[in-house]
Amino acid sequence: QDGNDQMDGFLCTQGRGGHLTHFFSGNLHAIDFRCPVGTPLLAVGDGVVLQVLQENNAVTGIGTCNLFLWNSIMLQLRDDLFVEYVHIERACVGVGDRVTKGQVIGTSGSVGFSPEPHLHFAAYRSCLADAPTTGILFETSKKSTFSPRAGYRYNENGIVS
Repeated sequence: QDGNDQMDGFLCTQGRGGHLTHFFSGNLHAIDFRCPVGTPLLAVGDGVVLQVLQENNAVTGIGTCNLFLWNSIMLQLRDDLFVEYVHIERACVGVGDRVTKGQVIGTSGSVGFSPEPHLHFAAYRSCLADAPTTGILFETSKKSTFSPRAGYRYNENGIVS
């Protein structure tokens, strides 16, 4: 077992202010979860698909030539809340689609500037390209909330280690 199934949870490898890539405003509050390529990605809330980038599939690794070459999905959840799923393998939604919380919207990957297969998840108060990230809380299946921290595993019930 590789420790990446639903029961074992997904390791948060970078949280707020992570030293590898989360130290500037465009990534400060982003969260990285290690997960195998092909892991289903679920909508964190009801919303509308604003953007799907799915042009790169073979680009991976931490070479600077891979910066800004990721695949991603951006959802608008409210007038002032946007979330982005980055490094995805593929999207199964399109721009303008309405999504519901828990709906599969794509699969995880390792596309772009990516040291390993993972999901880079970020929230913004604007959909502008230079918008800073904002902190958010994740809701568990029991309706409690948490903010993921690097070094801990999480599943639908929250922290598992």
